[in-house]
Amino acid sequence: NTRIVDAEEYVKLEENGDYNLFFTRSWGAPYDPHTYLSSWKANAHVEYSATGNLEPPMTREILLEKIASVQRELDEVTIQDKWTEILTDMHQQAIFLPLWGTRVPYILNRRLAGFTPSHQTYTYPIDSIRILSGPTKVTVAPGAGGSLFKSAGPIHPHQYFPNQLFTQAWVYEGLVGYGQDGEIVPVLAESWDTEDWGPGQRVTFTLREGVKFHDGADFNCTVAKLNFDHVLSDSAKKRHSWLGAVNALKSWDCNEQGQFVLETSEPFYPLLQELTYICPLTMASPNTFASGLDSHPELENSCNPGASKWKNIEAIEDFNCAGLAASIGTGPFEFVSREANDNGTGDKSVLFARHDDYWGPKPEIELVELKAYEDTDAVEAALLSGELDMALGIGPLSAMQVQDLKFHHSKTVDVRHSDVLQHSLMVMNTNKVPTNDIRVRQAIIHA
Repeated sequence: NTRIVDAEEYVKLEENGDYNLFFTRSWGAPYDPHTYLSSWKANAHVEYSATGNLEPPMTREILLEKIASVQRELDEVTIQDKWTEILTDMHQQAIFLPLWGTRVPYILNRRLAGFTPSHQTYTYPIDSIRILSGPTKVTVAPGAGGSLFKSAGPIHPHQYFPNQLFTQAWVYEGLVGYGQDGEIVPVLAESWDTEDWGPGQRVTFTLREGVKFHDGADFNCTVAKLNFDHVLSDSAKKRHSWLGAVNALKSWDCNEQGQFVLETSEPFYPLLQELTYICPLTMASPNTFASGLDSHPELENSCNPGASKWKNIEAIEDFNCAGLAASIGTGPFEFVSREANDNGTGDKSVLFARHDDYWGPKPEIELVELKAYEDTDAVEAALLSGELDMALGIGPLSAMQVQDLKFHHSKTVDVRHSDVLQHSLMVMNTNKVPTNDIRVRQAIIHA
């Protein structure tokens, strides 16, 4: 009883556990392994139902506590030993069949050079691209969640789908970034010091000076605290509880030197790594908040009203999603405009411009136009005709089309791939006959 389902039904099956075999992927860098495995505590993810009937003495609750426990460690050897134990437990339960690693494709017109593949699955770092010939405006057909691009979403830094991570990453920045091989690199924080503090940790960030938002506002510690106040308000943080950092942080404030100081209630080794995530702990201009720097985190929260999966949060008494007035960050590109498609359900095109006061190296690209196409054949034709400069990520082209462009059209386009960033998996449901029998699951794996 194998069938192909659309995205909506896929999500429903994932949530209600009505499957035996489910094909999915790990989240990839920088979310694997800790955030990906921690997400299994929510029934919105297929792994929740898959782990509901584990072989004794293991239970889902014991497994989740092991996953939480390793993140409270700071000693690298202990961390390695505990992850090895967790992976061994998972292997013995015969729930997952790893299939293959996923490398993200990027196809660029030969008039462009200097592109460096991303270290994350859903970001497209185009700020390093050099223009060898032609206009300084480039056109892009991006992958959007593994599919053809339909909309950039609201481009909001503190919320999720239908926001697209790659546009959030162009517009907004956080304190730190995720570099090659998982290195934590400075972004809006120039440096930081970590120390043990009571039962937890204290991290003191020295912030970069002279950083301007797209609207000319200054970035400083007060603005950093404003953004953290809204993401981590008592009500809003319930939507962000998938983040270990949200649960571990007990305070965030500015010291007399203008440094931004975070304190945790307990050790949490992935803290800096989670601060590299594209959202939600990234910075919006203070001018976009309902009452500027004085915006109340509960009564005038930065969240847009009516956003996906915020219904329960918005129902909390004395909490209000006031939203942000515009999509304004500190990133290398700023949002300019969008043109709706013919039926008004998405974007036909979205325009971004270079942030001329960017604190880092100024991109050579002056304008970026995202373009929506009907199908992958249209994307391929546009690349070959020169109408389209780039197809980035998983979705705008099939794997066969990428290979054909690489081997038969290399004079026209340059085809690049990332390192392996995600892993495709087959998940077997321990809560549904016949895969509730471990012997059946083992037979499938061995077959």
